[in-house]
Amino acid sequence: MRGVATRCNSICFGRFGLQAFGPAWITSRQIEARRRAIICYAHHNGKIWIHIFLNKLITMQLTETRIGSRKKSREYWGQVIDEGISL
Repeated sequence: MRGVATRCNSICFGRFGLQAFGPAWITSRQIEARRRAIICYAHHNGKIWIHIFLNKLITMQLTETRIGSRKKSREYWGQVIDEGISL
């Protein structure tokens, strides 16, 4: 997750956007929280375009299991966000 985004670092639609200041993971819960905050701030006026596609499955091993004994369980979907990318 190192480096600065060279693509997708400009706004495609509209006049305002969110920009990432550092590399991180983004989940579906975070996207929904941002969408709700924007809608409340805009008082349900205007259009919102969200161009983030969650394509990486994040898995976690169950607690108290031996290493290699079982497949990991699916936790959530996520996406890696580079520094400087527009959300």
